[in-house]
Amino acid sequence: MITKEKFDKLSDPRFETASWAIWSNEFNKSGCIEGQDGQPRKYFIKNLSNLKNNVVFTALNRSGNEDIVNQEFIHSMKNFHGIGHRGDGLLKDTLEGLTNLLGGYMTDISDEIEGNSSIVTINENKTWKQFIEQLTLLGSDKVYIICFGNDVFNAFKNILYIRKHEENKYGVKIFKTNWKGISLNFYRIFHYSYFVNGRGNHRINEFKPQLAFVNSEINNE
Repeated sequence: MITKEKFDKLSDPRFETASWAIWSNEFNKSGCIEGQDGQPRKYFIKNLSNLKNNVVFTALNRSGNEDIVNQEFIHSMKNFHGIGHRGDGLLKDTLEGLTNLLGGYMTDISDEIEGNSSIVTINENKTWKQFIEQLTLLGSDKVYIICFGNDVFNAFKNILYIRKHEENKYGVKIFKTNWKGISLNFYRIFHYSYFVNGRGNHRINEFKPQLAFVNSEINNE
């Protein structure tokens, strides 16, 4: 469970890409909560009971520009909740009904603001230090980590010296390990932006089954 104290610590500006995987029903529609002042942070606070400490969604970086990703953006925890952002809307719609995943913590592994993910650099020491600090604050001894895309998944493999992973029939790549008493379960799924830029439309029907598989992994334990 996420207490207000935990929430406030995870809202620290040091974790500037932090957010949570819940959206208002009106997200991306006229007058939606996320577009109001101080939102969606205020919405998260009102829904603390729906936030989870054992699910973490990880992406590579923010693709906005410095004018958009400002201090108000960070304070209001707007990452993954961009008004009019088709990828964020697709993620919200795809997670509907996947109750073991909804409410998970969300973060990027790089603080860089860059639209071209191929040139984003990953400082593995900084990434791991911040990531473990956030996991410690979440306080679960078994965490399910959903990696959007290969770059994030491979970064964690490198950091943890993992050489092999499994891949299931849904195309989900998986490795599991332990770190100082915390069970870490990593799942690589397609990045949702893949389906809104014209490249992956022919595979969009594979996206929800991937998330549904991870949802079932939690449900089965």
